Amino acid sequence: MAYALTKNKILDRVEKETASGGTVTCEKVAEKLELQAFVVCRYMETGMHLHLLDKDADTKGYSLTPHGALLTDSGYLRDFMLMINEETKDAWRAVTTDLMKDGPKPNRSNGFEITYGSDIWTYFSKNPEAETLFDGAMKALNPGPTGAMIMDWEPPSEDAKICDIGGGIGSLLGEILLHYPKMTGIVFDRPEVIKRSQEHLKAVGLADRAKAIGGNFFDDLPNELAECDAFILRYIIHDWDDDSNAAILKNIRSVAKKSKKDTKPVVVIMDQIIDTGAASFFEKAKSQMAINMISVCPYGARERSVQEHSDLFDAAGYENINMKHIPLRTIQSLVEVEIS
Repeated sequence: MAYALTKNKILDRVEKETASGGTVTCEKVAEKLELQAFVVCRYMETGMHLHLLDKDADTKGYSLTPHGALLTDSGYLRDFMLMINEETKDAWRAVTTDLMKDGPKPNRSNGFEITYGSDIWTYFSKNPEAETLFDGAMKALNPGPTGAMIMDWEPPSEDAKICDIGGGIGSLLGEILLHYPKMTGIVFDRPEVIKRSQEHLKAVGLADRAKAIGGNFFDDLPNELAECDAFILRYIIHDWDDDSNAAILKNIRSVAKKSKKDTKPVVVIMDQIIDTGAASFFEKAKSQMAINMISVCPYGARERSVQEHSDLFDAAGYENINMKHIPLRTIQSLVEVEIS
């Protein structure tokens, strides 16, 4: 329902038609968008019950609510709404119809591969519009968790070098550096993402304190990352099976060992960490996110407990593991491990 109102720009049209106040009828919205009024009116009526639209009892016209405004072109949840109802939706269904019955097969290890014939990253490389939508969706999820991390996590120092591994366009790194003006940082991601990362860091005024480096975290990491004080993995570990995660953590440990600094760097993981004693509605939402991992990520990807994260570090060869769990004021939480 909300997807239809977003995809067909019905909410955008209501916003435009009522920019100076007042309301607009569903028939006029349909006419302006060249859509079927009978269908549009039914959807807008339901949109009212979803609190996306308000309806005037006298004029029968509609106006936009603050919730509905989040799904317009200028609202930060638009891309997320579109993403989860397009390719992601079909991948979820394939888990039910295929993966649950037949299990993983070569090149068919998740719902996305079953539906689209390739992993999600290869698909994005061939479908830049889908990747741009994904970038926007990830950016939409940035404010809450990022704000919580800034408030609840104590970095190694106020002039630390922060390295965001698999950091996309640099949304998280950018916000951290803006909050801590003495910090520097690196965002590390696939080579095809780096141009957009550089553009974002420049746009937020951080070109002099942050850079973007392309590569693959399953390969040896660039020596430039050796001087990182904190390696952040946000929404990365839950994307992969245990063996893959052990490889990622091992590569981080290897490059960190090249550091000439006297201080010890840390690895910080942010995910929807399960079984933390959080409120029941949080744990319920985390369990549903675990299903999402099955739909788009390699078989074995999932949300994990604190102990399961500790086991990954052990498998990666970390010594004297003293894992710190850091609750956040959101559904996510952190685990932090010092690289000794």
